[in-house]
Amino acid sequence: MAEAAVATVVVKAVEIAGKLISGRANQSYNLQENISWIENAESKKKGSHEVANLIISIRDLAYDVDDILDTYLPEIQSHSHNTRERFHFLKHASCICFGVKTNKFVVEIEKIKKRAAELEVCRRNCGITVDSNAAGPSSDADDLWGSRKLFLHAPEIVSVVGPGGVGKTTVAKRIYHKAKNEFQSAAMVYISQEPKVGELLLDIAKQVGLTKDDRKDDLEKNLYSFLKNKRYIGGGESSLIPLNILSENEGRELFFDLIFSASEEPLPPVVKDIGEEIVVRCGGLLLALVVAVGMLQSKERNKHAWNKVLASMKEGDENDCLNMLALSYQDLPAELKPFFLYFGVFPEDHEIFISELTQLLLAEKLIQDDGVRKLDNIVEAHIDKLIARNLIQVCRRRSDRRVRSCRIHDLLHKLCIQMAEDSNFFSTRNDLLQSVGFNSIVRRVTTNSWSSSVNAFQNFRIPPKLHSLFCFREGEELFKFVKRNASDLRFLSLLTVEVEGVEFHLPDEIANLSGLKYFKLRGEFIVLPPSISRLKKLETLEVRSGVMVPRSVLEMNHLKHLFLFDVSIDESTRKRGRHVIRMFRSSRVEVALENLETLHFRFDNWFYIKPSSIRKMSNLRKLCVSNYPDHEMMKVLDTTTTITPALEKLEALKLGLDCPSTMHIEWLNLSRYQYLVKLHLFMNAMIKGSPEFPPNLIKITFESIYILGDLMEPLKKLFKLEIIKLKNCRADKLDFSGEHNFPLVQVLVLWDTNFRELVVDEKGMPKLDKIIYQPYPFPPSPIIPRRLGKLMVTTDQY
Repeated sequence: MAEAAVATVVVKAVEIAGKLISGRANQSYNLQENISWIENAESKKKGSHEVANLIISIRDLAYDVDDILDTYLPEIQSHSHNTRERFHFLKHASCICFGVKTNKFVVEIEKIKKRAAELEVCRRNCGITVDSNAAGPSSDADDLWGSRKLFLHAPEIVSVVGPGGVGKTTVAKRIYHKAKNEFQSAAMVYISQEPKVGELLLDIAKQVGLTKDDRKDDLEKNLYSFLKNKRYIGGGESSLIPLNILSENEGRELFFDLIFSASEEPLPPVVKDIGEEIVVRCGGLLLALVVAVGMLQSKERNKHAWNKVLASMKEGDENDCLNMLALSYQDLPAELKPFFLYFGVFPEDHEIFISELTQLLLAEKLIQDDGVRKLDNIVEAHIDKLIARNLIQVCRRRSDRRVRSCRIHDLLHKLCIQMAEDSNFFSTRNDLLQSVGFNSIVRRVTTNSWSSSVNAFQNFRIPPKLHSLFCFREGEELFKFVKRNASDLRFLSLLTVEVEGVEFHLPDEIANLSGLKYFKLRGEFIVLPPSISRLKKLETLEVRSGVMVPRSVLEMNHLKHLFLFDVSIDESTRKRGRHVIRMFRSSRVEVALENLETLHFRFDNWFYIKPSSIRKMSNLRKLCVSNYPDHEMMKVLDTTTTITPALEKLEALKLGLDCPSTMHIEWLNLSRYQYLVKLHLFMNAMIKGSPEFPPNLIKITFESIYILGDLMEPLKKLFKLEIIKLKNCRADKLDFSGEHNFPLVQVLVLWDTNFRELVVDEKGMPKLDKIIYQPYPFPPSPIIPRRLGKLMVTTDQY
């Protein structure tokens, strides 16, 4: 973990020293080389006091470099910008100040270089060498226990019990998937030791099909009425399914089944014998067994590599599951260690969406640009590697099988917290209350518990260099803490708060968090103060679910990423002497957000951004607008009468219009958007005319489009199109036939779409390998061609 932290900040330091301090770069360019050896120190930490101290020094070095950047970078960048502006008569004085800052910055870098050289000496004395690890192929998590037969005898309440890591979740999921088709409604939820009842009920309501309106008001009553008189697994005596640990034979059979599922290459007899010993060390616990397999799949199938794993396992107690999991963590490549530990920041059993995780990792500077892939692709690659090692579990996948969300087993969550606290990667609420001298070096704090028994911010001594703060549930206590101490939190750059059912106003003092760059707020009955607009370094703002935001937020021109979901605008600051809140459908809002790169905005009967304002956001790369009540937005995006699109840099577009179903709308001409690769259109209206699509489109989704007409015709010749999704649409005929048509389409989704005829031959869609089909609920049902039937998969999601 430590070497990854060093690499991230040092690369940045060298880049700044080289680009902004011309003539001094030669004094700092080799900083990265001095510490680039740090790769396998953590693997030798156990049992060595010297190595443990070395890792602490590495971590402190990384943090100090980060602090140097936070201290000097803003002024250096500001000078670089100002020297290109007017008022040249101030140039001499400003250059003197800039020179002082430059010299101080280079001096600090020289100190870092010296410390890095000292760490190099320590590294040699400890015998630490560079060692690389390659990630192995993934295994099918759905078949972990395919050989065990489960029988369901209804009507019973079925409880699965057993020790941690024995496979209770796996069995429960298998029972659910076996039984759900026998019932009208079904839902699967994860309940932690500190459950959030409101969110659980909402999740169940969504899964069983309760309408959006019924979910908004009086949820419990409406859910009860919806499920009343339906058939259940329930009533009668409780039934327990006790899960015992696997027998040695069961463990051995499962172990080698998983090993050979990744590769049919035979194991040498000596390697197979080592595998037998590893099975014994796993103690019959399913979780330990599959994690061990995931670790071995990343290694060569030879005596040396497997013996090394076995030797490490023998250092701990036999049948110690947590020790086995810790070994798997130590075996991770350097770049994956902080990535894995980050899962411990979230509460137990929390569903983590990859899009949200990517934003956080970017804000935390825990992802390094490799110059080849996009940063979100790097995150997905890391996720896939952790899945291959069986360290995280997939919750939902996209239609193209990419992971949409994931969660972590409770024992692995416990491991994350333990390893993070040992390495000071982050600190939990318990550490805040129990620590003495530990607070001085804390950089990342999480209150990742929903328990209301203790106020984590009471008597909390402020870590002087706190960078990131995650708060789950205790929002009111947090902002009381911020009100008292905001001016002392000058290094705080990331703040994320998720609360439920608590009404409070954020204090004006939040504006004193001068270093804040990322702020996420999710809750109900919360009011943001106008002073938030004074956060001049804020780049990402995400506000969800019933929060009232001031009008000034929409004038924060320095924002780069803005997410507004179901919020209302408080325009009281514009009314002299009166507190007037305008929340009505006809309220059009003009905004000044020209530097935005990402805008996610869901209109919810309160206000919406004027199309003319969106036209000015020329830097937008991702635009997601839902429930938009004005089809004038179409004119902003249409390129029929212009050569250069208003949003020329757009890469992903989701446009949802809330129009009367009887309204006729002309198709968009999007043919001039050269960078647009993802398109999602939700019209809820009758469409006429002939559409023209971006030439480089990879994924397209149509939702609630009532007249498709000749829609398939312009899609046929999109030579990069891979995914087509039709959701709740209506058409007489869908024609996917013809040679050279849809040449790269791999995934076709037809979900609740009403069509009379589906035309498919052997020549169209030659690359198709999957169709996700949910029939339209009302007859008549169309005939599905045999070719598509062979490729059909079932799923709960679309």
